[in-house]
Amino acid sequence: MSTRTKPFLKEGVLQEPLAKELGLALWLPVKRCSSFQLWERFHSVPHSEVVIDGAVMASVASVISARQRLRSLWSSLRKCFEPTGNGQQWILPNGGTAEQTGRPQDDALLIWSKDDVTQLDDAWIRAHWPQAVRVEQIGLCLFLVTGVHSIAGDEITKLAQVEGCPLQWAEQALANARRKGSRRAEATALIDIAIIHQNQNNLSRCMTLLGESLEISWSLGDHALQCDVLSNIGFAWLSTGKLQRSIQFLQQALLLARQLDDNFVTKMILERLGHAYFQLGQI
Repeated sequence: MSTRTKPFLKEGVLQEPLAKELGLALWLPVKRCSSFQLWERFHSVPHSEVVIDGAVMASVASVISARQRLRSLWSSLRKCFEPTGNGQQWILPNGGTAEQTGRPQDDALLIWSKDDVTQLDDAWIRAHWPQAVRVEQIGLCLFLVTGVHSIAGDEITKLAQVEGCPLQWAEQALANARRKGSRRAEATALIDIAIIHQNQNNLSRCMTLLGESLEISWSLGDHALQCDVLSNIGFAWLSTGKLQRSIQFLQQALLLARQLDDNFVTKMILERLGHAYFQLGQI
């Protein structure tokens, strides 16, 4: 499933801007609980896609749960008296941060149709996976299923348990691009690796990689690539709390996105700008 072309996702579902080689990563809002927004992150395992029936595809997905602290006077006061969590910190696609709660699960599938003809619904999916615990439509012809442990043998399922699997795939993509001499593919792989380091709170490495990608994009004169890099640099600054720097890069990316008439990218950048201005108190 391509992750550069956004599927028609249910309102509130967020998509990470990963290359298709790294799979599809989606954040689903679960519910608001006290001063927290609860999320679930579903990341399809790279190269685990299999054909189920005609145009219907499925991919193994790993799952984590996370909580995002909501900003308010009360939550700020509570934070002073609550113990500090020790879960992994994640950067949400909208620029917010969330703390992982619990251990990753590997019993999920993402199921979708590659065409506009095949109709998927709850009954069709449960007929094929009667053991499913949960079936939820999260987009147009895109479903999430949990309680399923395998679709194509144990080897695919094991991929979901490999720690750092996305980083390994991204580094391999970078090596392949450099071996082939494809500068654009190299720049794209650098962005993907940077995003992974950002989610691991390795922001120094993230910025270094994005800087390398930006140099390549300017040398190529590729405006779409420049927009991608600038947006991700702004996103990285946003995650560090450097809001003015974030806005500076996001505004540059927004100009390019509008020149390119790319509505999806424009919307994504506007969401990030909105989050930055919200944190500055400029609502």
